[in-house]
Amino acid sequence: MSRVRTFAAVSIVCGVLGGCSTVVVPVEAPPVAQQAWQEEVAVLESRAEQAVAQGDYRQAILLYERIVAASPRNAQALFRMGTLRLRIDDQRLAQYDFERALQIDPGMSKAHANLAIVHLRQFRVSAARAIDSAEVSADNRATLRVLMGDVDHALYPAAALPPAAAQ
Repeated sequence: MSRVRTFAAVSIVCGVLGGCSTVVVPVEAPPVAQQAWQEEVAVLESRAEQAVAQGDYRQAILLYERIVAASPRNAQALFRMGTLRLRIDDQRLAQYDFERALQIDPGMSKAHANLAIVHLRQFRVSAARAIDSAEVSADNRATLRVLMGDVDHALYPAAALPPAAAQ
């Protein structure tokens, strides 16, 4: 009788769980939708690079934003977007893009380099404000002027200094 009860209990449990047979999940090729998306990404990247070649950085950014919206872990797209934002002098969003790329791929050296450039540009803006402030000591202003000169030398060729640096 005990075997009958055990069998009945197992039968009930199997029925509740949807069966006791082993389910084999087949290994599938990428779904058609994913393949189509990969092709779409390639088209968007190509269009973005064409926009870059034409100097239309804002259009290229819009295209990379579409890629990142659908694939937020695409470190390369985030890096390219950050680089383009540097070109249009949008330091805040460039920093954000490089930091996101580095969260995904901490070893992306080129993102580290560009993030350092963003920080140097931000330093330059803050240092210029501090130099103009009467609240900053003369010694600190002198130190900031020296550092700003070094940063300007690193960031800008002599012929392309920003207006504030040329003074």
